[in-house]
Amino acid sequence: MDQQNWVILKKNKVLLLFPILRVIISLAVFSVGIIPIAQIEAEAWLRLPITGKVFALTIAGFLLLLFILNLISFLFNAALITCTIKILNNETYSFGVGFKTMFTHFFKLITWIMVMITVGTVIRLLQFWMDNWFSTKIAKNFLCELTWSVATYFVLPILLTEKISPLRAITHSAKLAQKNPIMVNKLKRRNKGIFIAARFLSFVPVLIGIIIATKSATIIGSIITVISLLSISILNSSEQIIILCKNFSYVHAH
Repeated sequence: MDQQNWVILKKNKVLLLFPILRVIISLAVFSVGIIPIAQIEAEAWLRLPITGKVFALTIAGFLLLLFILNLISFLFNAALITCTIKILNNETYSFGVGFKTMFTHFFKLITWIMVMITVGTVIRLLQFWMDNWFSTKIAKNFLCELTWSVATYFVLPILLTEKISPLRAITHSAKLAQKNPIMVNKLKRRNKGIFIAARFLSFVPVLIGIIIATKSATIIGSIITVISLLSISILNSSEQIIILCKNFSYVHAH
């Protein structure tokens, strides 16, 4: 982790509560949500053949669960972004300010998720299949000739700091990213190698437990591995949000 980002987290430990709560709630929702889906699927296999209705219900259940998990992620990321921007601007913030952001921007975030699922998916497919995509009017006027991921990099902080619709926020984000798309790409990839290496090392405890070949060693190793993976995920996502906010503050000021 970058030293400056670590200093921000160290001085403002309350920021870590948002990704921690996000992980806990997401795991709880997934555990509860996957049970009825699994039951429908299990009963369907017992009553072969699987009907179209059962198949549709299963797919719909998975999509709904994914949507809810995405919404939870965006809500807590929004809270973290709001507090981080306030810190960078030397403004006072609190845990309550983050939660207030979730409620005040709830429907705007839902709209943004729907835009990503629909418009975003179509544009990504067009980027892949069309050789002349970046010369089209949509690519030029809507995305400023940038890829979808780069063009939408600043959408979330824009939605949280300005009164603007998600579609307009995309173009606004693209214009900000256009100022220095190379920097945006570098920042998005920053420190990924370190966290990937850390994730691989997290599997060492469970592997040791398997090698020892006792039930207690395997359980303890598995618990350490899970905790390590969750901790790395929390730190990684927190740093990515801080990088996003720092970059947003910079390009917005220039």
